Amino acid sequence: MAEETASSALTDSTSTALEAPGKSTRVALPVPELSSDEEEDAEEQYEGEEGDFLQDWPDDTEDLELVHSRISSLDELRLARFASHLKRLCLRQNHISVLDAEVFQNLTKLEELDLYDNKIKDPGHALDHLSNLSVLDLSFNLIRTIPDSLSRLTSLTTIYFVQNRISTITGLDYLTSLRSLELGGNRIRKIENLDALVNLEELWLGKNKITKLENMSNLRKLKILSIQSNRITVIEGLQELTNLEELYLSHNGVKRLEGLEKNINLRTLDVGNNFISAIENVSHLIRLEELWMNGNQIPDLRALELQLGHISTLETLYLEGNPCQKNDASGYRRKIMLALKQLKQIDATLDEAEHVTAIISEWLELDAEEDGIRYDAEIALQQELAYASYLNIHTAILPPPRNRDHISSYARIVRACLSSAPYMNLAIRLPVYDTSILEPVVPLSPSSSPSSFRSSSAPSTPRLVVSGSADSLNRLSTTSAPLEAHIDAAWETWDLIKSICDYNIRLALALDLTPPLPNSPGVLSKWAAEAVRYIFLPSSTFIANAKGYPVLPKPTQTFIRDSMTHRPNIIISGASSGLHKRGGEDAYSQYVKHLERTSSVVQAAEKVGTVENFAQGYQDYLQAPLQPLMDNLQSITYQTFEQDPVKYRSYEEAIHKALLEWPKQDKIIICVAGAGRGPLVARSLSAIERSKRGNVCLYAIEKNPNAFVTLQNRQRTEWHHRVHLLFGDMRLIEIPENVDILVSELLGSFGDNELSPECLDGAMRFLKPHGISIPSSYTAHLAPLSSSKLYNEARAIKEEKSLETPYVVMFQAVNLLSGEGPGPSGLCGPQVQECWEFEHPRKNPVLNPQGLPPTNSHNTRSAKLRFHIPHAGVLHGLAGYFEAILYGNIGLSIHPHRKDQVSKDMLSWFPLFFPFKEPLYLPSNSELQISIWRLTNGRQVWYEWHAESFLGSSPPTFPATSGGQPLPPILMASPTIGVPIVVDALSLRPFKTCTMNSFIIIVAVTFIAPSVLALTVNTPSSLTTCEPTLLSWSGGTAPYYLSILPGGETTSAALKTFDTTNATEYTWTVDIAADTEITVELKDSTGTIAYSDEVDITAGSDTSCVSTSVSASATAGSTSADSSATTTSGSSTTSANSASGSTSSSTSAASASSSSNAASSLPANFGTAGFLGLIGVVLM
Repeated sequence: MAEETASSALTDSTSTALEAPGKSTRVALPVPELSSDEEEDAEEQYEGEEGDFLQDWPDDTEDLELVHSRISSLDELRLARFASHLKRLCLRQNHISVLDAEVFQNLTKLEELDLYDNKIKDPGHALDHLSNLSVLDLSFNLIRTIPDSLSRLTSLTTIYFVQNRISTITGLDYLTSLRSLELGGNRIRKIENLDALVNLEELWLGKNKITKLENMSNLRKLKILSIQSNRITVIEGLQELTNLEELYLSHNGVKRLEGLEKNINLRTLDVGNNFISAIENVSHLIRLEELWMNGNQIPDLRALELQLGHISTLETLYLEGNPCQKNDASGYRRKIMLALKQLKQIDATLDEAEHVTAIISEWLELDAEEDGIRYDAEIALQQELAYASYLNIHTAILPPPRNRDHISSYARIVRACLSSAPYMNLAIRLPVYDTSILEPVVPLSPSSSPSSFRSSSAPSTPRLVVSGSADSLNRLSTTSAPLEAHIDAAWETWDLIKSICDYNIRLALALDLTPPLPNSPGVLSKWAAEAVRYIFLPSSTFIANAKGYPVLPKPTQTFIRDSMTHRPNIIISGASSGLHKRGGEDAYSQYVKHLERTSSVVQAAEKVGTVENFAQGYQDYLQAPLQPLMDNLQSITYQTFEQDPVKYRSYEEAIHKALLEWPKQDKIIICVAGAGRGPLVARSLSAIERSKRGNVCLYAIEKNPNAFVTLQNRQRTEWHHRVHLLFGDMRLIEIPENVDILVSELLGSFGDNELSPECLDGAMRFLKPHGISIPSSYTAHLAPLSSSKLYNEARAIKEEKSLETPYVVMFQAVNLLSGEGPGPSGLCGPQVQECWEFEHPRKNPVLNPQGLPPTNSHNTRSAKLRFHIPHAGVLHGLAGYFEAILYGNIGLSIHPHRKDQVSKDMLSWFPLFFPFKEPLYLPSNSELQISIWRLTNGRQVWYEWHAESFLGSSPPTFPATSGGQPLPPILMASPTIGVPIVVDALSLRPFKTCTMNSFIIIVAVTFIAPSVLALTVNTPSSLTTCEPTLLSWSGGTAPYYLSILPGGETTSAALKTFDTTNATEYTWTVDIAADTEITVELKDSTGTIAYSDEVDITAGSDTSCVSTSVSASATAGSTSADSSATTTSGSSTTSANSASGSTSSSTSAASASSSSNAASSLPANFGTAGFLGLIGVVLM
């Protein structure tokens, strides 16, 4: 371990320059530091002058830059007067939401337009007249679709659409002059519609959701392709890109280096952070200059010289983070240099700084009593960090805080350092429990010999008054406060520092394990949720075993093994001090490596078939929940879940058990609702064969047209007559006969969050009175959770509702705050508590004549849960789990305490994380009450939740008082739902003197935005002239207004308008000419509009009805508007108006959309049922 420190002069100078008006103009509005009153005055003054601040600039200005100028409207800029000369207009980082065509129509000389970081949702046709525009930047806006109007701007050579919400590549067909296209940070799933870009040289598609390299054969001039941070698993489809010079494929799922046979002009190849296990298939890349293969699974360097030794142009090689580097840290670089003598750079670090972490001088008192000492310490710290940065060292460990009264000053200095050194990571060295029981450390003076800092051991650690002897431990236990209180105090010190530093992701924890740890691990669990990047282990922490070798006490062993979830760096100090007879660097490091190897966390991650092994790379990674009931899932998604043998084995056992218990003489009808690609169908057939039942009929229903093709192929090649396939929505489709066993897999991570109750309500129409459902029931469970990392990840997402959206997460660096005890009130439940249950089929249901529930009110639920919080912590959100009973005693579970007993190593579901907008501090021995509701209004399903913390026995039922005075109304229970409130007016100290009084100390409210069961119109499977076709829809509120529009032109006049109807179906005799492309528009009484996909009308044998009056008849719908939740369809585009929740400030409606494939892609035997789908939960 190398340690570096130095002093250097610290200079900080700022200067401002004012450019005189001229042809190149930058307008920079000053932002001085003002008081709040001065800010208001300045704002008013600015608003008054907003329309005039360009008046001094001449009309012949060619370059106008208005960056971060708080512009929301372009009208007052009066840009028309610059029209004859203006060539470059930069409007970065403003508040522009609308582009007015009148503003831009005269700016025909404009060549570059920069609208980066505004609030634009749709440019519309505002830019149509910019015929000379060559560069357009619309990055960091809210754009969902590439505007078709871009096709008019044929001079464009460079387009930036970075960090928008684009899901499909469209609108680029006529841009043949385009040289660079940047679409990174969007929601694109497929590379498509690029054939016209024959002159494209750069394509940037990083950070999307692309699964395959395809459809690029026309891009023969492409030189740079970047597709980092996607979902690519195979390098393919690049054979036509013979001019490719730079290829960036890092952070994907590539397992093999291949597919580059024709790309001999590559100069840079980046395949870092994938799953590649060998250096191969690159020996022909003789022009290669840089090769990045860091963070893969390459075990050794044996192929290095064979593959790369002859490439004289190769200068840079990155292999760090592979097993070949981790397992041979000392010889790794030397072996590479011997094999590849032409290299100039190996990995990212300089030789002198490799593997170096700077340890800042211990004498720096950042929390000293005197202001002058703190000031000098801050200057010295800045100098040491500057020198570390000069040496290319990127991490520094700061000395521990000493003075609890000045922790805020310590944190302020740390925050300032993080701000002034943007490339430096800082770690706070902190003893595992409060330094108030530690021996005072005499700070080293600045004049101390620097050799003491550069010695082989790290700076001295704050020492306990006692040693690790039994006598000293006894004395420790007799201190006035229990050990747990001191551990809580140490954690609270860290929590205060990270809070003042605003949870900065570059701030980590260096946990000092010098003090002896308690035998009860629960009190230390809070550190699992923190960013523990380093662990200090001084040699004095070790004890000698019977043979004289250094080992750690049992509690410390356990803590380090558990800490391997963070994969921390272990810093051993004093290894050469001779404290142990058989010590030494090798003895200590080998022992720590032994603890790592025997850690259950590491072993589970390395064992094939475990959840931990399957989820590598997904730990603490936020994923939006899948919406299979609304979206048509991709084949790769089905394939991922089909890798779960545990789930499908459990389903097979449940079906088998049900068959065995069924009377042998009865014929059994089984229906798989939502068959996907057929895994449940295959398992059902296996169960039938095992049960030796010959009188079983099996139906399979699927609404995804693409998956249905797979089912048809499997029926043709595997299943034959044993399976009857049905295409459509389980809640609308009619099947030939009622069924005895209904099998489905609609469960979400919270049980019901993918609308399983609503879907199965519709499917129960064809279940016999004594039939059974698999699953038969499922329950939702909650627990309070702390995780700085997940909180940071959630708020880093640049979405308006990122902290009101639940995420699927494989938990790792988390801590469940609740305990198992009843708490001070005796009313608390277990650590993880059940919210509610759903059963299928329902008992004594109320149904309408169609066999459907008249409303969805029976699927509302609520729960009030009370948790004991044994140790202080910060609540960052809630952890959601589910358990399901498939049949009998066979079930599925992701409940953290029961999953191993019910369905060990099941891969299909990770827990759900409900983030809170603001972290909430929960004191030790407090109680947390969570109220949660599942609500519906007939068109929507949503969750709301409310959390409050108590000290004492129970919530007050009368006005609580403090010091004999009534508490303010804000401190009373039951605040308004939807308004987050943090009560910090009361000090916690008075509660220590209260006996059993109950005071609310923290109240927090948040909830998920409504999940829209929206108005949807189904896309007809085919349209033939003069033949009747059924137009159907669901959701919304009657009456309905139905129209036929030109295909995809939702703003055009209607080709046909039908009579108003209250039904949910309409039979139309197609009286529009063949080869016309149409879109069905449906509007309900609330103004909500839904559109079908585009459909072509084909010619029929009869054309006599064309251009005659419409012949149509209304057919009674399958459900009323009130029951739309059980009959919605979602394979066509759906939309919904904003719906209000409890308050407008915290609730927003989710607008759900899902486009099905065109009718022409359906197999011929689909019939005329149309696209019937399921609309799922959209949690925004």
